[in-house]
Amino acid sequence: MKIGTLGEGIKLSLETKLEKISQIDNINHIYEKKSKFNTLPPYMLVQMVRFFWKQASDLPHSKPTAAKICKSIDFGHKVDIFDYCSEELKEKLNKGREAL
Repeated sequence: MKIGTLGEGIKLSLETKLEKISQIDNINHIYEKKSKFNTLPPYMLVQMVRFFWKQASDLPHSKPTAAKICKSIDFGHKVDIFDYCSEELKEKLNKGREAL
């Protein structure tokens, strides 16, 4: 998946896939887990990864190496995380807007 904005990175971090072996049929099953914010974080820390480990190739004497990610990401001054909130939190936030 290509990430071009901070919002896309947040969305990707909240969606994961889990692989588990069933004890009933002994087959691997893949489950999707989608998380939502139940409370607003006072601060949101973002890890900006600029390097990743490149796998060793099939060539002889090749080793895993660090490779730089040369892709620009758009970082705005504000991040709207409303779409990533639980329904209960969305209702609380909407009530707070109506009170203003």
